[in-house]
Amino acid sequence: RSSSGTRQPTFLVVGGVHGNEVPGMLGVEALSQYLRRGEGRLARHLLEHCRVVAVPCINRAGLLCCEKRLLEHTHPMTSWGTRCCPQPGSKLAYGDGRVWGIPPHQRGSDPPPGWQDPNRGWATNHTFVKQHVSELLDWVQPDVAFWNHDWAPTKSMLCLTCPNLPQEAYEGIEPIFKRAHPDFILAHCSDPVTGDGSENSMPLVLLHERGLQSYLLETYFMGGGESARCHFEALLFLLCRHADFTFPTAELLREVGVAADATMPSAVAGVEIAPW
Repeated sequence: RSSSGTRQPTFLVVGGVHGNEVPGMLGVEALSQYLRRGEGRLARHLLEHCRVVAVPCINRAGLLCCEKRLLEHTHPMTSWGTRCCPQPGSKLAYGDGRVWGIPPHQRGSDPPPGWQDPNRGWATNHTFVKQHVSELLDWVQPDVAFWNHDWAPTKSMLCLTCPNLPQEAYEGIEPIFKRAHPDFILAHCSDPVTGDGSENSMPLVLLHERGLQSYLLETYFMGGGESARCHFEALLFLLCRHADFTFPTAELLREVGVAADATMPSAVAGVEIAPW
Protein backbone atom coordinates (compact mmCIF):
# COMPACT_ATOMS: atom_id res chain seq x y z
CA ARG A 1 0.00 0.00 0.00
CA SER A 2 1.05 3.60 -0.55
CA SER A 3 1.94 5.99 2.25
CA SER A 4 -1.68 7.20 2.13
CA GLY A 5 -3.00 3.68 2.73
CA THR A 6 -4.57 3.17 -0.70
CA ARG A 7 -3.99 -0.08 -2.61
CA GLN A 8 -1.20 0.17 -5.14
CA PRO A 9 -1.45 -1.60 -8.51
CA THR A 10 0.62 -4.78 -8.75
CA PHE A 11 2.51 -5.79 -11.91
CA LEU A 12 4.09 -9.14 -12.72
CA VAL A 13 7.06 -9.01 -15.12
CA VAL A 14 8.32 -12.37 -16.44
CA GLY A 15 11.17 -13.36 -18.74
CA GLY A 16 12.49 -16.69 -19.96
CA VAL A 17 9.26 -18.59 -20.64
CA HIS A 18 11.38 -20.02 -23.44
CA GLY A 19 14.84 -20.95 -22.18
CA ASN A 20 16.71 -19.81 -25.30
CA GLU A 21 15.41 -16.23 -25.34
CA VAL A 22 18.04 -14.45 -23.27
CA PRO A 23 17.42 -10.80 -24.31
CA GLY A 24 13.99 -10.83 -22.66
CA MET A 25 15.48 -12.30 -19.49
CA LEU A 26 18.19 -9.67 -19.48
CA GLY A 27 15.69 -6.86 -19.96
CA VAL A 28 13.77 -8.03 -16.88
CA GLU A 29 17.01 -8.41 -14.91
CA ALA A 30 18.01 -4.86 -15.86
CA LEU A 31 14.62 -3.59 -14.70
CA SER A 32 15.13 -5.41 -11.38
CA GLN A 33 18.56 -3.82 -10.93
CA TYR A 34 17.21 -0.38 -11.77
CA LEU A 35 14.38 -0.63 -9.25
CA ARG A 36 16.57 -2.16 -6.54
CA ARG A 37 18.96 0.78 -6.79
CA GLY A 38 16.01 3.16 -6.58
CA GLU A 39 17.92 5.92 -8.34
CA GLY A 40 16.47 8.03 -11.10
CA ARG A 41 13.20 9.82 -11.60
CA LEU A 42 11.24 6.88 -12.98
CA ALA A 43 12.50 4.40 -10.37
CA ARG A 44 11.41 6.70 -7.56
CA HIS A 45 7.99 7.15 -9.15
CA LEU A 46 7.41 3.42 -9.55
CA LEU A 47 8.58 2.56 -6.06
CA GLU A 48 6.16 5.13 -4.68
CA HIS A 49 3.14 4.29 -6.85
CA CYS A 50 3.10 0.54 -7.54
CA ARG A 51 4.39 -2.92 -6.68
CA VAL A 52 6.52 -4.72 -9.27
CA VAL A 53 7.30 -8.45 -9.03
CA ALA A 54 10.01 -9.36 -11.54
CA VAL A 55 11.06 -12.90 -12.53
CA PRO A 56 13.92 -12.73 -15.06
CA CYS A 57 13.87 -16.45 -15.95
CA ILE A 58 10.90 -18.70 -15.22
CA ASN A 59 12.21 -21.62 -17.33
CA ARG A 60 15.53 -22.24 -15.64
CA ALA A 61 15.85 -25.83 -16.89
CA GLY A 62 15.56 -24.61 -20.49
CA LEU A 63 18.14 -21.91 -19.92
CA LEU A 64 20.58 -24.34 -18.26
CA CYS A 65 20.79 -26.33 -21.50
CA CYS A 66 22.97 -23.57 -22.95
CA GLU A 67 26.75 -23.52 -23.06
CA LYS A 68 26.62 -19.77 -22.45
CA ARG A 69 23.94 -17.13 -22.21
CA LEU A 70 23.76 -16.03 -25.80
CA LEU A 71 22.83 -12.59 -26.99
CA GLU A 72 23.93 -12.80 -30.62
CA HIS A 73 22.52 -14.91 -33.46
CA THR A 74 26.06 -15.58 -34.72
CA HIS A 75 26.69 -18.14 -31.99
CA PRO A 76 26.21 -21.78 -33.08
CA MET A 77 22.95 -23.50 -32.19
CA THR A 78 24.83 -26.04 -30.07
CA SER A 79 25.36 -23.20 -27.60
CA TRP A 80 21.72 -22.25 -27.26
CA GLY A 81 19.38 -22.96 -24.40
CA THR A 82 16.16 -24.88 -25.04
CA ARG A 83 12.83 -23.33 -25.98
CA CYS A 84 10.77 -25.98 -24.19
CA CYS A 85 10.48 -26.93 -20.52
CA PRO A 86 10.45 -30.31 -18.75
CA GLN A 87 7.39 -31.82 -17.12
CA PRO A 88 7.37 -33.78 -13.83
CA GLY A 89 8.94 -37.20 -14.32
CA SER A 90 11.35 -36.09 -17.04
CA LYS A 91 14.91 -37.27 -16.56
CA LEU A 92 17.51 -34.51 -16.64
CA ALA A 93 21.26 -35.03 -16.92
CA TYR A 94 22.49 -32.23 -14.67
CA GLY A 95 26.10 -31.48 -13.77
CA ASP A 96 28.57 -28.60 -13.58
CA GLY A 97 25.71 -26.13 -13.44
CA ARG A 98 24.17 -27.27 -16.72
CA VAL A 99 21.51 -29.57 -18.17
CA TRP A 100 23.19 -31.92 -20.65
CA GLY A 101 22.11 -34.17 -23.44
CA ILE A 102 19.50 -32.11 -25.35
CA PRO A 103 20.53 -32.32 -29.05
CA PRO A 104 20.40 -29.13 -31.15
CA HIS A 105 17.41 -30.26 -33.23
CA GLN A 106 15.33 -30.55 -30.03
CA ARG A 107 16.14 -27.09 -28.71
CA GLY A 108 13.55 -25.33 -30.86
CA SER A 109 9.93 -26.20 -31.55
CA ASP A 110 10.50 -29.99 -31.59
CA PRO A 111 10.97 -30.85 -27.89
CA PRO A 112 12.59 -33.99 -26.48
CA PRO A 113 10.39 -36.61 -24.76
CA GLY A 114 8.89 -35.33 -21.54
CA TRP A 115 9.39 -31.67 -22.49
CA GLN A 116 6.85 -29.23 -23.93
CA ASP A 117 6.58 -25.66 -25.19
CA PRO A 118 5.40 -23.90 -22.01
CA ASN A 119 3.59 -21.19 -23.98
CA ARG A 120 1.20 -23.61 -25.72
CA GLY A 121 -1.09 -26.55 -24.98
CA TRP A 122 -2.37 -25.05 -21.73
CA ALA A 123 -5.07 -27.69 -21.25
CA THR A 124 -2.53 -30.53 -21.26
CA ASN A 125 0.51 -28.52 -20.24
CA HIS A 126 2.20 -29.86 -17.11
CA THR A 127 5.51 -28.04 -17.47
CA PHE A 128 7.25 -26.51 -14.50
CA VAL A 129 6.71 -23.11 -16.15
CA LYS A 130 2.94 -23.60 -15.97
CA GLN A 131 3.22 -24.61 -12.32
CA HIS A 132 5.39 -21.59 -11.51
CA VAL A 133 3.07 -19.21 -13.39
CA SER A 134 -0.01 -20.58 -11.60
CA GLU A 135 1.67 -20.22 -8.21
CA LEU A 136 2.85 -16.69 -9.01
CA LEU A 137 -0.59 -15.56 -10.11
CA ASP A 138 -2.17 -16.95 -6.93
CA TRP A 139 0.46 -15.28 -4.77
CA VAL A 140 0.98 -11.96 -6.56
CA GLN A 141 -2.55 -11.42 -7.90
CA PRO A 142 -1.29 -8.93 -10.48
CA ASP A 143 -3.41 -6.29 -12.13
CA VAL A 144 -1.33 -6.59 -15.32
CA ALA A 145 1.34 -9.05 -16.47
CA PHE A 146 4.22 -8.51 -18.90
CA TRP A 147 5.67 -11.52 -20.78
CA ASN A 148 9.06 -10.99 -22.45
CA HIS A 149 10.00 -13.07 -25.51
CA ASP A 150 12.65 -12.91 -28.22
CA TRP A 151 11.49 -14.92 -31.19
CA ALA A 152 9.72 -12.74 -33.79
CA PRO A 153 11.71 -13.19 -37.04
CA THR A 154 12.93 -9.95 -38.65
CA LYS A 155 10.58 -7.74 -36.64
CA SER A 156 9.42 -6.84 -33.15
CA MET A 157 5.95 -6.95 -31.68
CA LEU A 158 3.87 -5.71 -28.78
CA CYS A 159 0.95 -8.11 -28.48
CA LEU A 160 -1.94 -6.69 -26.47
CA THR A 161 -3.94 -9.26 -24.54
CA CYS A 162 -5.59 -6.52 -22.54
CA PRO A 163 -8.97 -5.54 -23.96
CA ASN A 164 -9.94 -3.65 -20.81
CA LEU A 165 -6.91 -1.37 -20.72
CA PRO A 166 -7.03 2.08 -22.31
CA GLN A 167 -5.04 2.84 -25.44
CA GLU A 168 -3.30 5.64 -23.54
CA ALA A 169 -1.44 2.98 -21.54
CA TYR A 170 0.72 2.01 -24.51
CA GLU A 171 0.23 4.83 -27.02
CA GLY A 172 3.53 6.29 -28.19
CA ILE A 173 5.71 3.26 -27.39
CA GLU A 174 6.60 2.51 -31.04
CA PRO A 175 9.92 4.45 -31.13
CA ILE A 176 11.39 2.17 -28.48
CA PHE A 177 10.86 -0.91 -30.64
CA LYS A 178 11.61 0.74 -33.97
CA ARG A 179 15.03 1.99 -32.90
CA ALA A 180 16.41 -1.55 -33.07
CA HIS A 181 13.64 -3.22 -35.10
CA PRO A 182 12.22 -0.98 -37.86
CA ASP A 183 9.50 -3.51 -38.76
CA PHE A 184 7.33 -3.20 -35.66
CA ILE A 185 3.88 -4.74 -35.21
CA LEU A 186 1.28 -3.64 -32.67
CA ALA A 187 -1.06 -6.63 -32.42
CA HIS A 188 -4.32 -7.17 -30.55
CA CYS A 189 -4.95 -10.69 -29.28
CA SER A 190 -8.10 -11.13 -27.22
CA ASP A 191 -10.18 -13.46 -29.40
CA PRO A 192 -12.03 -16.38 -27.78
CA VAL A 193 -9.94 -19.46 -26.99
CA THR A 194 -10.37 -22.10 -29.68
CA GLY A 195 -11.27 -25.69 -28.75
CA ASP A 196 -9.45 -26.82 -25.62
CA GLY A 197 -6.98 -23.94 -25.87
CA SER A 198 -4.11 -26.19 -26.93
CA GLU A 199 -3.16 -23.96 -29.86
CA ASN A 200 -3.58 -20.66 -28.06
CA SER A 201 -0.82 -18.76 -26.31
CA MET A 202 -0.57 -18.68 -22.55
CA PRO A 203 -1.53 -14.96 -22.23
CA LEU A 204 -4.73 -15.53 -24.22
CA VAL A 205 -5.76 -18.53 -22.12
CA LEU A 206 -5.00 -16.64 -18.89
CA LEU A 207 -7.13 -13.74 -20.11
CA HIS A 208 -10.15 -16.01 -20.51
CA GLU A 209 -9.49 -18.24 -17.47
CA ARG A 210 -8.46 -15.57 -14.96
CA GLY A 211 -9.31 -12.25 -16.58
CA LEU A 212 -5.59 -11.38 -16.53
CA GLN A 213 -4.73 -8.37 -18.68
CA SER A 214 -1.26 -8.70 -20.16
CA TYR A 215 1.30 -7.54 -22.69
CA LEU A 216 3.62 -9.80 -24.66
CA LEU A 217 6.83 -8.02 -25.68
CA GLU A 218 8.57 -9.76 -28.56
CA THR A 219 11.91 -8.75 -30.07
CA TYR A 220 13.87 -10.02 -33.05
CA PHE A 221 15.34 -13.45 -32.38
CA MET A 222 18.82 -13.24 -30.85
CA GLY A 223 18.93 -9.51 -31.54
CA GLY A 224 21.63 -8.98 -28.94
CA GLY A 225 22.07 -6.22 -26.40
CA GLU A 226 19.82 -3.91 -28.40
CA SER A 227 16.93 -6.35 -27.98
CA ALA A 228 17.58 -6.48 -24.23
CA ARG A 229 17.58 -2.69 -24.09
CA CYS A 230 14.31 -2.67 -26.02
CA HIS A 231 12.70 -4.90 -23.37
CA PHE A 232 14.00 -2.72 -20.55
CA GLU A 233 12.81 0.54 -22.08
CA ALA A 234 9.42 -0.82 -23.16
CA LEU A 235 8.78 -2.31 -19.71
CA LEU A 236 9.73 0.93 -18.00
CA PHE A 237 7.51 2.92 -20.36
CA LEU A 238 4.48 0.68 -19.81
CA LEU A 239 4.94 0.44 -16.05
CA CYS A 240 5.17 4.20 -15.71
CA ARG A 241 2.05 4.69 -17.81
CA HIS A 242 0.15 2.21 -15.64
CA ALA A 243 1.50 3.85 -12.50
CA ASP A 244 0.11 7.26 -13.52
CA PHE A 245 3.30 8.95 -14.70
CA THR A 246 1.45 11.77 -16.42
CA PHE A 247 4.22 13.61 -18.22
CA PRO A 248 4.10 13.91 -22.03
CA THR A 249 5.18 10.94 -24.15
CA ALA A 250 8.31 12.69 -25.44
CA GLU A 251 9.48 13.31 -21.89
CA LEU A 252 8.76 9.73 -20.83
CA LEU A 253 10.69 8.38 -23.83
CA ARG A 254 13.60 10.61 -22.93
CA GLU A 255 13.58 9.45 -19.32
CA VAL A 256 13.50 5.72 -20.20
CA GLY A 257 16.48 6.35 -22.49
CA VAL A 258 18.39 7.98 -19.65
CA ALA A 259 17.57 5.02 -17.40
CA ALA A 260 18.72 2.54 -20.06
CA ASP A 261 22.01 4.39 -20.56
CA ALA A 262 22.68 4.10 -16.84
CA THR A 263 21.54 0.48 -16.42
CA MET A 264 22.10 -1.60 -19.56
CA PRO A 265 25.92 -1.61 -19.86
CA SER A 266 26.44 -3.30 -16.48
CA ALA A 267 23.47 -5.63 -17.05
CA VAL A 268 24.83 -6.83 -20.42
CA ALA A 269 28.34 -7.19 -19.01
CA GLY A 270 27.03 -9.34 -16.17
CA VAL A 271 24.78 -11.63 -18.18
CA GLU A 272 26.93 -14.71 -17.49
CA ILE A 273 26.91 -14.22 -13.72
CA ALA A 274 23.35 -12.99 -13.16
CA PRO A 275 21.68 -15.13 -10.45
CA TRP A 276 18.96 -16.45 -12.76
